[in-house]
Amino acid sequence: MNWYSIRALVGKDFSLFFRNKFFALITVGALIMYIVVYFLMPANVDETLRIGFFVDSLPEEFTQQLDEEDWKFIMQIRSRI
Repeated sequence: MNWYSIRALVGKDFSLFFRNKFFALITVGALIMYIVVYFLMPANVDETLRIGFFVDSLPEEFTQQLDEEDWKFIMQIRSRI
Protein backbone atom coordinates (compact mmCIF):
# COMPACT_ATOMS: atom_id res chain seq x y z
CA MET A 1 0.00 0.00 0.00
CA ASN A 2 1.32 3.43 -0.78
CA TRP A 3 1.05 6.53 1.41
CA TYR A 4 -1.41 8.26 -0.93
CA SER A 5 -3.95 5.48 -0.43
CA ILE A 6 -3.52 5.60 3.34
CA ARG A 7 -3.86 9.39 3.33
CA ALA A 8 -7.05 9.14 1.27
CA LEU A 9 -8.55 6.53 3.62
CA VAL A 10 -7.70 8.55 6.74
CA GLY A 11 -9.13 11.70 5.14
CA LYS A 12 -12.33 9.86 4.30
CA ASP A 13 -12.59 8.54 7.88
CA PHE A 14 -12.19 12.04 9.32
CA SER A 15 -14.78 13.49 6.97
CA LEU A 16 -17.28 10.76 7.95
CA PHE A 17 -16.42 11.22 11.60
CA PHE A 18 -17.05 14.98 11.62
CA ARG A 19 -20.38 14.75 9.76
CA ASN A 20 -22.12 14.06 13.05
CA LYS A 21 -21.42 17.32 14.90
CA PHE A 22 -22.61 16.07 18.30
CA PHE A 23 -20.38 12.98 18.18
CA ALA A 24 -17.41 15.07 17.07
CA LEU A 25 -18.02 17.67 19.82
CA ILE A 26 -18.29 15.04 22.54
CA THR A 27 -15.13 13.30 21.33
CA VAL A 28 -13.08 16.49 21.17
CA GLY A 29 -14.42 17.56 24.58
CA ALA A 30 -13.53 14.21 26.09
CA LEU A 31 -9.99 14.39 24.69
CA ILE A 32 -9.54 17.89 26.13
CA MET A 33 -10.86 16.77 29.53
CA TYR A 34 -8.52 13.77 29.50
CA ILE A 35 -5.54 16.06 28.91
CA VAL A 36 -6.67 18.45 31.66
CA VAL A 37 -7.14 15.64 34.19
CA TYR A 38 -3.76 14.16 33.24
CA PHE A 39 -1.96 17.40 34.08
CA LEU A 40 -3.98 17.94 37.27
CA MET A 41 -2.97 14.56 38.72
CA PRO A 42 -0.20 14.64 41.33
CA ALA A 43 3.33 13.77 40.21
CA ASN A 44 4.05 11.59 43.26
CA VAL A 45 1.89 8.82 44.62
CA ASP A 46 1.67 7.68 48.24
CA GLU A 47 1.58 3.90 47.98
CA THR A 48 1.10 3.33 51.70
CA LEU A 49 -1.81 1.05 52.47
CA ARG A 50 -3.23 1.17 55.95
CA ILE A 51 -5.12 -1.89 57.12
CA GLY A 52 -6.90 -2.18 60.41
CA PHE A 53 -7.32 -5.47 62.26
CA PHE A 54 -9.92 -5.52 65.01
CA VAL A 55 -8.89 -8.65 66.86
CA ASP A 56 -7.49 -9.48 70.26
CA SER A 57 -4.28 -10.91 68.76
CA LEU A 58 -2.88 -12.00 65.40
CA PRO A 59 -1.28 -15.35 64.64
CA GLU A 60 2.51 -15.32 64.73
CA GLU A 61 2.73 -16.89 61.25
CA PHE A 62 0.73 -14.03 59.79
CA THR A 63 2.97 -11.33 61.26
CA GLN A 64 6.11 -13.23 60.20
CA GLN A 65 4.86 -13.44 56.61
CA LEU A 66 4.17 -9.71 56.58
CA ASP A 67 7.67 -9.03 57.87
CA GLU A 68 9.20 -11.31 55.21
CA GLU A 69 7.34 -9.45 52.45
CA ASP A 70 8.72 -6.14 53.76
CA TRP A 71 5.39 -4.71 54.85
CA LYS A 72 5.38 -2.00 57.42
CA PHE A 73 3.20 -3.45 60.11
CA ILE A 74 2.13 -1.70 63.28
CA MET A 75 -0.16 -3.65 65.53
CA GLN A 76 -2.13 -1.79 68.11
CA ILE A 77 -4.23 -3.93 70.40
CA ARG A 78 -6.88 -2.18 72.41
CA SER A 79 -7.88 -3.59 75.71
CA ARG A 80 -11.55 -4.32 76.22
CA ILE A 81 -13.36 -1.88 78.42
